[in-house]
Amino acid sequence: MATAAEIFAAEGKLGFMMSLSSAAMRLRAVDTDPTDGVNTIEVARSGVNAPTVAYQAAAWATATQYLTLLDADDMPALRPVASRSTNFPSIGLESGVFTNRNGAALVARSDDALFIAFRGSNDIDGGIGSSPDSKQWGDRRSDHWKLFQQLDAAIKTYLAQHPEITKVYVTGHSLGGGMVNAFMQSHKGDIYEGVSFGSIRYGKGTSRSDDRVTNVWNDSDIALALGGRADGHNIRFKVVGPDPTGEHMPWLYQAEIKFLAELGYGMDELAGYNRVVFGALPTGLFSSGIGIGADSLTGTGGRDLILGGALSDRLQGRAGLDRIDGGSGARDTAIYSEKSAGITVALDGANWTSVLIGSRTEDLIRNIEDVEGGKRADVLIGDGNSNRLSGNGGADYITGGDGRDTLAGGAGRDVLTGGEGGDAFLFNAKAGKGNADTIVDFTPGVDQIQLENTVFKALGKTFTPSEFYAAAGATKAHDKTDHIIYDTLTGRLYYDADGKGGSGGALIATLEGKPALSWDDFALV
Repeated sequence: MATAAEIFAAEGKLGFMMSLSSAAMRLRAVDTDPTDGVNTIEVARSGVNAPTVAYQAAAWATATQYLTLLDADDMPALRPVASRSTNFPSIGLESGVFTNRNGAALVARSDDALFIAFRGSNDIDGGIGSSPDSKQWGDRRSDHWKLFQQLDAAIKTYLAQHPEITKVYVTGHSLGGGMVNAFMQSHKGDIYEGVSFGSIRYGKGTSRSDDRVTNVWNDSDIALALGGRADGHNIRFKVVGPDPTGEHMPWLYQAEIKFLAELGYGMDELAGYNRVVFGALPTGLFSSGIGIGADSLTGTGGRDLILGGALSDRLQGRAGLDRIDGGSGARDTAIYSEKSAGITVALDGANWTSVLIGSRTEDLIRNIEDVEGGKRADVLIGDGNSNRLSGNGGADYITGGDGRDTLAGGAGRDVLTGGEGGDAFLFNAKAGKGNADTIVDFTPGVDQIQLENTVFKALGKTFTPSEFYAAAGATKAHDKTDHIIYDTLTGRLYYDADGKGGSGGALIATLEGKPALSWDDFALV
């Protein structure tokens, strides 16, 4: 048999515990000891047991790949006996499943650990209070815990007889998660560790100082609103997409944990974050995909982990020391437009890079292609990707790097350097000295000046050759069609809204090196 450490190395602790929570939902379909005269088959019936579905069967396969299922030969006190219930025909342990009326748990072991997964609510009913599980999901949770007293006593006996067992792991989802907290509240000592998912509160709740208990939950999980939040050492997900009922579904938790594991985040890596933020989309009746949509994700006032995923996401940490990972999307944006201090960041592809707010490091970001700066003077530096870097307010210094970048200074007197590759310099603020930028390295025929049509309204829907005028000393229109004027002596670029000259054009930018501009170096966007 594998050790617990070997299992967790292969599957991750969170991933394996969630698999066990889902496996516990699988109904026992075969009576493996028909000679004892006790029917142990669990029957799916309306209002009692939901039938086993694919994700539960797959989770069972994962559990049995690593663990040895226990039965009455291992825990003789749990030898199955017949009950008087047609819905729940047996009480006892067989083939790794303990049942007592509507209470059930998976019971198995590794080489050095015992694993107990309490079954969550699997009744089919019209609401809380209409069936056995849901009646005990409310104020009668202690009645549900009483169904496991025989199992609890048998576990204590088994541990006394098997000194090689050095750890007991308990897990469960929903009502099963409540039983995790009930178990941990009644068992002291570091030999016990509990991990619950979407758990309802049990009793007065687990102490937040009890770091033996990890409760994983989605912020808007309906179970937490109706059943109270379990405390303990919490990992909290802020997921964009599902409704509160959808946020409670076990397959969503399973998809979330798989997504995190693929990015290298396990239980230890998630510790200390206020929220883990990502998006989710349904991918089937009993499945959800994490990070597969184009999401707008916003953190909290604390330390968050924000994960973008596969498509182009907009990610905003707000306050707190956040980690922001754009994932595999082609155009992920880190947003700092709310910041009143200047930001400094040099993008570095898939490597973590620091974001300074003022002079203080606030965030770490990676896999980010685009950045929206704050309200003051920013320093934004691109990498080898095609970046879109927006300064917004303030006198910004923006450098594109090696890709085909788009640089937008916004309001303020900005300095824009495209770097290698054909770059676009976007002007989307009102022309004038207060917003006039400096372009350091414009190359005609390679780079492009883009003019936002909602700002440069005189250009209409298209920019025509007759609207561009370049000459030595030109600062204003020389006929009524001229709107973009370029002084070839100074490299200054102007906008004349009415084409009449008058007091002169409004300064857009100064191009260092006074490159020879032509009409086709511009685009209206």
